[in-house]
Amino acid sequence: MSFLEYDYYQDDKFGRILAYVWENCTSQLGCNNGQRMVNWLLVKKGIAKVVTYQDRRSLKYKDLLLQAEQ
Repeated sequence: MSFLEYDYYQDDKFGRILAYVWENCTSQLGCNNGQRMVNWLLVKKGIAKVVTYQDRRSLKYKDLLLQAEQ
C-alpha cells in the first residue's frame, strides 16, 4: 500500500504536485517500521535530486533527503 504526504506547499511554481510518497516495505534499504519514503530511495539511488526554493519554507524532510544525496 502506498500513500502521499504533503508538506506545507502542495505544488511548485510550475504547478507540479509536491508530495512525499510512502510505501510498505520489507527490505532493509530505507525501511523504517515497515514504511519507506520513495522520494528518499530515488535520491539515494541518484535517480532524483533535491531542489529547494529560497523564497519558500524549508522542506519537512530536507535534512534526510540532503543526506541521501551525498
